[in-house]
Amino acid sequence: MSARVIEYGKIEGTRTTVYHVLDYSTMNWTPEQITEWLPITVEQVNAALEYIEANKTHVMAEYQKMLDRCARGNPPEIEERLNKRRVLMRAW
Repeated sequence: MSARVIEYGKIEGTRTTVYHVLDYSTMNWTPEQITEWLPITVEQVNAALEYIEANKTHVMAEYQKMLDRCARGNPPEIEERLNKRRVLMRAW
């Protein structure tokens, strides 16, 4: 079976997306290095990299949205729920 990228940038047969691969490739990791951290094959990494290159404008725009969302952090109501859970976990 050849590796391919399917809907939403997901690598077929995995829970890994091209955005996971992009995180590491932006740090100049080789496909072999990426497979040490992600549960995918070199063939799947290469398929993701080819997809990224072929769809660069769209992929990079979506990736930037993800980075922006991470930079904003959680809304206050979510942080409050998380803090309550943290207190419960520490007590446990």
